[in-house]
Amino acid sequence: MHAAAQRAGASIGSAYHFFRDKDQMLDALAERHDAELRSAFDRVLQRTDAEWAALSPAEIIEQLIGWAIRYFVRHPDALATLDLHDKAMHGEFKAVIDRILRARLGEELGPPAATTIDAVMLGTLLFTREQDPSSRDLVVAVLPDMLASYLIALESKAKRMKR
Repeated sequence: MHAAAQRAGASIGSAYHFFRDKDQMLDALAERHDAELRSAFDRVLQRTDAEWAALSPAEIIEQLIGWAIRYFVRHPDALATLDLHDKAMHGEFKAVIDRILRARLGEELGPPAATTIDAVMLGTLLFTREQDPSSRDLVVAVLPDMLASYLIALESKAKRMKR
């Protein structure tokens, strides 16, 4: 509580005026992040399969995870608060990635690609939480291009497999 109050530029008394303890403060922070993430994620869910099919691999990666990566980099505390709540949004997110990649890559390549992209994204988020800002920014800058290249390679492989 002391460190949070100091970081916020508030007195410890002010912090305890709004929150009875650290857990209540973290729950409030988690609820704020959950609401912001849910709003952005709802926009992802609203896209139709036809809309996803019309996007380039780079656009798919940007629409799926670019916004999330930037959010977590801007709000590193959101990563810590995610551990406090259920994983329902992550399950929905993984299902969307799986649906999109099954449609683009087929049943053989889609599910493993979805799992890989999900794992790379989560691993990167956890990695960046521990990095200094310049290292974090470098990783975040190259991740979308790396994942788009991966998706391009898989789409090429899927086309060869259909022949």
